[in-house]
Amino acid sequence: MPKMGMPRRRGLILLVFLVAFGAWAAGKWWEQEQQLRAQEATLTRLKQEAVNLGRKRESLAEQVKRLENEDYVAELARQYFFLSKPGETLYLMPRTPQSPAPNH
Repeated sequence: MPKMGMPRRRGLILLVFLVAFGAWAAGKWWEQEQQLRAQEATLTRLKQEAVNLGRKRESLAEQVKRLENEDYVAELARQYFFLSKPGETLYLMPRTPQSPAPNH
């Protein structure tokens, strides 16, 4: 009869080991799942940033093309630096409309 207790004890030790291993494996799986979700969120953010940078690049390329045009550069010089062509007279106008005078 004493021999019957040994297999039962081995079975119990094996069961405890399997439960402990299963818990450890489940914890590792959960940790990796969280890391994967964080990386997917980062990837989504970076893809959106790449799209935005592509749009900005296109806009800047278009602006470079416009700056190659002398008429456009002259227009910018007039607008921002108040330059004029020879013989032109500059009139400075207020940028915001003034309120109308009250009628009595």
